[in-house]
Amino acid sequence: MIRKGTWAAHLKKLKAERFGKAEDSEEALSQKLYNYYDSSYLGVITIGTPEQSFKVVLDTSSTYFWIPDYTCVADNPEVCDISECDPGCELIQLPYSYMPHYGCNFIENIHRNSVANAESTVSLPIVACQVFCPVLQCCEKGRKRRKPNACRGKNFFTSSNSSTYSPVAGNWSIYYETKGGKGNAEGFYGNDTVRFGEPGTKQLIVSGSQFGQAHEIADFFAGVRF
Repeated sequence: MIRKGTWAAHLKKLKAERFGKAEDSEEALSQKLYNYYDSSYLGVITIGTPEQSFKVVLDTSSTYFWIPDYTCVADNPEVCDISECDPGCELIQLPYSYMPHYGCNFIENIHRNSVANAESTVSLPIVACQVFCPVLQCCEKGRKRRKPNACRGKNFFTSSNSSTYSPVAGNWSIYYETKGGKGNAEGFYGNDTVRFGEPGTKQLIVSGSQFGQAHEIADFFAGVRF
């Protein structure tokens, strides 16, 4: 259709079929959508007071409504993504016949095959992260190094900046399996004013809306720019 020059007319026809005469109604609220040829629709919403904007997938087949929370990136500086900041890798001083700076996989294999044990080491374990990582915050116990943080580069919600926000008890987790990858999005709940449409437009306002605040999302979301 693009080659034939009929694409613009086709889009106009699709729009007419979707909306009919709704745009002429005084009661209708019309908002701009980003349409990926009916495979997915993106729209702009705002949350909180003052408004914080997000571009979201409008999924009518799901009841889940979540956005990235600031905690998804706040405790994970970009420097923590480098291999030197892996908090799960410990270097141990092996017997003199071994070099003390082998990688984690090599050391794990040695322990698995009982080549080295507690009696054969000549020094206490040294956490590699604390030695090589330039930011000790990355080495905190329980932190897992992963691929570049999928939340980074996205708009995220900061509840402390909203005067209408209130927390909601409970946690949530959703598993996704797509062509782009699979994994979980998980976080906690909040309640605030949600508006459909960009700031400054005639919006549909829904006060007291419950939504999910994601503190961790699967790696494949890193390539999703909204």
